[in-house]
Amino acid sequence: MLKCIGLMAIALGMLASPCIAMAAAPPAEPDIDAVIEDLCFKRVVMLGEDSGHGAGATVAMKGRIMAALVERCGFDTIYFESPVYDFLDFEERLAARDASPALLGDAVGAIWTGTREFEPTLRWLWAQVTAGHVRVRGLDIQTGGVTQHFSANTLPRRLAAHAGAQRDACEDQLGRLTRWEFDASNRYDDAFRERLRRCLTDIEQVLATSDAEVDRASHRMAVGLRSSLALEDGPGFNLRDKAMAQNFMWHHARTPGERAILWTSTRHAVKATLPDHPERISLGMHLQEHFGDLLASIGFSAKRGEHGRPSRKPVSIANDADALEHRDRGTGYLDRARLQQIGDIASSVVAYRQPQHADWSALLDGIVLLPVETPLHALDATGPASPGTSPPM
Repeated sequence: MLKCIGLMAIALGMLASPCIAMAAAPPAEPDIDAVIEDLCFKRVVMLGEDSGHGAGATVAMKGRIMAALVERCGFDTIYFESPVYDFLDFEERLAARDASPALLGDAVGAIWTGTREFEPTLRWLWAQVTAGHVRVRGLDIQTGGVTQHFSANTLPRRLAAHAGAQRDACEDQLGRLTRWEFDASNRYDDAFRERLRRCLTDIEQVLATSDAEVDRASHRMAVGLRSSLALEDGPGFNLRDKAMAQNFMWHHARTPGERAILWTSTRHAVKATLPDHPERISLGMHLQEHFGDLLASIGFSAKRGEHGRPSRKPVSIANDADALEHRDRGTGYLDRARLQQIGDIASSVVAYRQPQHADWSALLDGIVLLPVETPLHALDATGPASPGTSPPM
C-alpha cells in the first residue's frame, strides 16, 4: 500500500510540474530509418557536413547512417574527402597483410581521426575492411596532412623511380611539395611548379604503358600530384572537385557495380550551384552527370549548439526562428518532397558560420536535422562527448 501511495505521489508530482518533466526529456534524435529508406536503393550516396569540418554530432550521425547503409542495404565502398595517395597505399598494404587500424586512421586524416565522435566509426570500418565487406578509398589531390605519412615520405621516392636520369632531382622536388618544404630560398613559384610538372608528365608517360596494378596506382598518384599544381593557377575549388570526380570515376571503373558512400562536406556534395558561389562546380554536380537519380546528396544541420575542431574554441550556432532548421515536423529528417514544399529559405546546412537562402530541394535530396550540434572532441579530452558516439548500429 505504501509503495502504491509513493508511486501515485510521484505521478501526481509529474503532472503538477509538466515543465520539469519536459525539460528532463532528451531532444528527439533524427529518424534514421526514414533516412535509410530514402537511400537504400541508390547507387551513390554523398554524406555532407559543415564546411568547417567541426561538427561532432554530425560526424557521429554520419557514422551510424554509413553503417546502416552497408549492413542493411549492401553498400560496399566508402570514399573519403582525403588524399587518394595514402588510400592507394593502404589498399596495397592491406592486400599484403601489412595494414593496421592506425594506418587506416592516418589515411582518413586528422580532421576526423583522433576524435571521440569518429573513433567508433573507425573501429567499425576496420572490422568491415578486414572482413572483406567494404573497400575504402580517397578522393583528394591535395597533400600536406599531418597524418598522411605515405604522401610525405614514400610517395616522392616511389614516383621518382620512374624518372630516369632526373630521378634525384624529381625526388627532391616531389618531397618539397608533399612535405611543403618551402622558404625564402626555395619558393613555391611558377618556375618550381613548371619543373615539377615536367617531371610528373615524364613519369606519367612511363607508367601509362604498364599493365601492372602497382604501376596503374602510381600513374593515378602522378596524375593527382600534377593536377594539384594547377590549384594555384585558377579556380581552385573547381579544379579540385573536378579532380576528385575523376579519381572517383577511375576507382569506380576498377570495380564496376560498386555501391558507394562518399564522406565529404556539404559544399562538395551539392548537386547545383550555391547562391554564395555561383561560379563553383561541385563534386556532386560532376557525379550527377554520370549517375542521375541513382545519386543522392544528404546534408546535416542543427537547430542549436556549437561547432569547432578540438584545438579551437567552440563557436555557437545561431539559426533564426524562421530558418529551415525550425521546419522539422518531429522526424529530424526533411526529404526532397518536404524541401520542395518549404521552398526558398535560409539555412546553415552548408556552413554554420554562413547561413544562406536557397531552394534546398534543388541542391540536396534530404537534410538530417540534429536537435543539438556539438564540437568535435579529442579522444583524451575531458567533458561530455557528442551524442551518438557509441559504435554504429
